[in-house]
Amino acid sequence: GRLMPSVETYSTASEELVGRSATVLHEIGPDGGFVRLVDEHASLRDLPCRAPAPETPIPHGESVILTDYDALSGTFTVSARAAAHSRPA
Repeated sequence: GRLMPSVETYSTASEELVGRSATVLHEIGPDGGFVRLVDEHASLRDLPCRAPAPETPIPHGESVILTDYDALSGTFTVSARAAAHSRPA
């Protein structure tokens, strides 16, 4: 027969979340903040993050894109969606 894991987990590796959109849960300021997204398993994920320009806070409720992941600190870098879509084609 086929062996199955004793505990099923439906978690997505953090690196795989880069490129996804999320909503700012707690303002992202100089000391970072948190964003929330729903992964492909319909699990809510609250993720620590920082802005590319910490001197420009990103407010609660803003839609952002996860642009990078730092495995050492476990922190994502995010960009506001408006900025991400304003790049020339």
